[in-house]
Amino acid sequence: MISKAKARRKAAYHLRAMTVTAVMTALAVVLERFLAVNTQVIKIGFNFIPIAFVAILYGPFYAAVAAALADLIGAHIVQTGAFFPGFTLTAAVCGLLFGLFLWRAFRRNHPFLWILPPVLLNNLVVGLLVNTLLISLYFSSKGFWTLFWVRLSTQYAILIPVQLILLPVLIRVCRPLYGRVEQTISDQKDTKGTP
Repeated sequence: MISKAKARRKAAYHLRAMTVTAVMTALAVVLERFLAVNTQVIKIGFNFIPIAFVAILYGPFYAAVAAALADLIGAHIVQTGAFFPGFTLTAAVCGLLFGLFLWRAFRRNHPFLWILPPVLLNNLVVGLLVNTLLISLYFSSKGFWTLFWVRLSTQYAILIPVQLILLPVLIRVCRPLYGRVEQTISDQKDTKGTP
């Protein structure tokens, strides 16, 4: 049986995770839809930062939810065509991959070894291959290989180095923040335990 104190801490953790996820989702929508280079084929922006922030602190589930919601909300706020659920699914997969690797990178001594796989998988497999295929199906007039080379030479030639530079910095920024949050929680536990 779970003690009441443990259940309260777990509920507080999930409430904090949902609150941070909601704020970061809103920030991702703004960064993706309003402060990025968006065309029908190319999307260059910093919307990966809030998703990576959630992934670092709370893991794959919350990161996948944040990425999917950011895509879903953004697609309905700023419509660039009809809604296509395949893009939301690939956004969730990107968040999941960030969560699986960056959450571990945050807790390991060699974070770069944990940062490289999600950056390459998200950009080259999910972004370049899967999203390019979805775009070529969605806009049937554009061929896959034409889109592939255009996206590789522009979007991913920029995003891969940017992510490899910024994600280690984000992990370093999250370390003291995470420590302060944990300290605040332990202080709250101590004050609740005293009469």
